[in-house]
Amino acid sequence: VPMSIAGTILMIAVVVGMPMHNLPMPSLGYPNSKASTFVDFTKLFAHPRIAMLSAEEQTCTSALMAAITNPMATNQSTHLIMYSGKKLNELGNYLACTNTLDSRYILFGVTLGQLYLRIGTCLPTECTSENLDFLKPGVASFVKSAIGLDFKEENVLFTDVKSENKIFGKKGIGYAIFWIVTGFLIFLFVLATALDRFGYLKAEAIENSNALKLLSCFCGSRNLVSFFNTQNKLDVNLEVLNGVRVLAMGWVILGHTYGAQPVRPVMNIATKFNSIMAEYWFSYVKSATVSVDVFFFLSGFFSALAFFNMFREPTYRSASKIFIAYLHRYLRLFPILIFCFMFLVCFMPTVKDEPSNPFVKKWVENCYTKWPFTFLYINNFQSNQRDICIGWSWYLMDDMQFYLITPFLVLPFFSSYALGLCLLGAYTVISTIATAIIYSHYGLHNSWMKPQGDEYFDQYYVKPYCRIVTYFLGIFMFLLYQQHKRKEGDMDFPKFSRFEDIFKRNPWIKYAMYLIGLGLMHITVYGIYFFDKYPNDWGQGLATFYELAFRPFFVIGLMLILYPTLIGEGNFVRHILGHAIFNPIARLTYGGYMLHLIVLDIFGTYSLNSYFTSHSVIWHSCLTMWFVSYLISFVTSILYEVPMIQGLKLFLERARKPKPKTDDKLLADSPNSQSQ
Repeated sequence: VPMSIAGTILMIAVVVGMPMHNLPMPSLGYPNSKASTFVDFTKLFAHPRIAMLSAEEQTCTSALMAAITNPMATNQSTHLIMYSGKKLNELGNYLACTNTLDSRYILFGVTLGQLYLRIGTCLPTECTSENLDFLKPGVASFVKSAIGLDFKEENVLFTDVKSENKIFGKKGIGYAIFWIVTGFLIFLFVLATALDRFGYLKAEAIENSNALKLLSCFCGSRNLVSFFNTQNKLDVNLEVLNGVRVLAMGWVILGHTYGAQPVRPVMNIATKFNSIMAEYWFSYVKSATVSVDVFFFLSGFFSALAFFNMFREPTYRSASKIFIAYLHRYLRLFPILIFCFMFLVCFMPTVKDEPSNPFVKKWVENCYTKWPFTFLYINNFQSNQRDICIGWSWYLMDDMQFYLITPFLVLPFFSSYALGLCLLGAYTVISTIATAIIYSHYGLHNSWMKPQGDEYFDQYYVKPYCRIVTYFLGIFMFLLYQQHKRKEGDMDFPKFSRFEDIFKRNPWIKYAMYLIGLGLMHITVYGIYFFDKYPNDWGQGLATFYELAFRPFFVIGLMLILYPTLIGEGNFVRHILGHAIFNPIARLTYGGYMLHLIVLDIFGTYSLNSYFTSHSVIWHSCLTMWFVSYLISFVTSILYEVPMIQGLKLFLERARKPKPKTDDKLLADSPNSQSQ
């Protein structure tokens, strides 16, 4: 195991550190050899009805045209041409423009769904973002001619980046609070580790002192040993789910890395990226959203397992015990969530003032005003998903809401298996019908070639009643697993012959299940390829049907692969996905998910302005994001998460009785139980 860890770290280090000069890189300079392109763009200012413009608009156009048409009279013309972008998605030289007294940097941008295109312009100070509205028709036409998409005037934005980014580049009280809290936790970490090293945290001393017991939660040596412990106290067959979790998280990062290209200043967005999206294999990237449904499936399985083990003891079926389970879940998710919040609010305003990332400012502002919705786990019900604090935390909101109803899904099985199964099926049908109505009503579709409106996220993608079906499949998978593990006094399962007996009589059946499962997953993923290849040939009914089947059928294919392994008959899969190396990495997936988009956008903000994209650039970025996100997740886990979880256990020891002894330890006590 140590050799496996060392080899993996070495491999990642080599990949992350490979020479950057072998990759297509952004242009460092802004030569004026293509000044004619900029001059052509500035012809938009030669408005045919300039006499009808307001005084402010005429002042702007006159100042610009004077600088362009009479370059010998002033150096301003050189500044405007040199510091402006020459092509679509070229940002120009923002810092040089803003440091020039007679110039103002204005970002001309257009948005369409998740696509964001822009060109940086260095204009006279007479031009502001408020007096450029008369240019909207011309800008929309200019961009349309460049990439062939139909943009409307309301899609055009003018941004005075210097004015908009006033909150950036400053170190305020929030920055100090962030480092004071982090420094205090580091101090406790060092102190507890030193005391343990010199023998002051022995078992006898800890048992007789509450202060030492609390301090021991921050002991680095103990937490590291616990973190890297690859011995699973649960059923050994469940280790296969660690590999599934790690691969699904990698899929999420890959999808977000590719998905960030349409909103980044990519110079060849209209040529190279369109050709990338048309490739057959790229359907796996387009289908990366299903990786979240894999997490919902795993969460449904483990949540049902936890509540089933809890409800085995009748005294644990009370409202007070269920409330403690809710509190336990909330507090376990809290450390990483509060860290992300503090990082966005306290640290992100200190990043440098740049135009390359238009979303960081929005994230920070949202967390100033919308944070209660996030910490109450209801931000997925906000009317505009662009206004939520920690936008990607919608997954936690859905998962927490699923967890809240899980006891009421599990309890009926203790009365009647048939009743519980009927209720689970009825809820699945209701969710499917609701999804179909919403998807059809708003005219949503599956093609990347037809940009989605805000309704896709606001009304469908983040809503729990549209995403819960795969969570139900996770509960059903647990029921099949528990039928294999049933004991005396368990819920009354149907008396049908167990599948493992069939596998033992004919082992080829499990290989057939593997092939069918892989085929089902492949078919559902590559359906998107045909929607993109023929975007106008599919009606709304077929698009809705595909969306209803896409996520559940992919998870059903995964279930066919996992089921033989979970009942002890799939050693081949267990030896791969259940390898011990996945155990510690799987413990970082929650932190990796919450942190990877922050890392991705920090890299985007601190990166060079405009660049040319390619597979090698994107994959290098993806591997870098994966490594850095997991590294930061590891540090925050040791400093924030693990100590708070250990302290939570001490707090709850007096709030509930000892758990009944069972062969399957309740998942909530495992360090691998973050809501995935």
